[in-house]
Amino acid sequence: MTEEQRDEVLNLLHEDLDVSKNLLWTVKEQITNNGISNYPIFVATAIPIDLGKMIIDKDQLEINWYFNASHLEEFATKKLVAEDKIDDFREVYKEHTDELCIFVVTGEGGDFVFLPL
Repeated sequence: MTEEQRDEVLNLLHEDLDVSKNLLWTVKEQITNNGISNYPIFVATAIPIDLGKMIIDKDQLEINWYFNASHLEEFATKKLVAEDKIDDFREVYKEHTDELCIFVVTGEGGDFVFLPL
């Protein structure tokens, strides 16, 4: 992904967060407070995918991305985070606990971003 494409993706994500940030933050808290995972991950994608559970349908909210709720453990099980990188991921995640961890899936692949509310 070029820097220009990445900037465009981030701008679209920020637009969507203006609409959905409260719901995403509530889901993040539910995942952690209910003992599901200490590492919630949201998956943002332009088309529905089978990763996590869809919590926001972009067509219903008229936004740019579908958002699914997932977590590190699912990413590890599905080999999206390599076993030898799990501890590294946890360390990075701990530096961003007041932000949303979003795995953005585009035609070029996927990438993690942490976005403040």
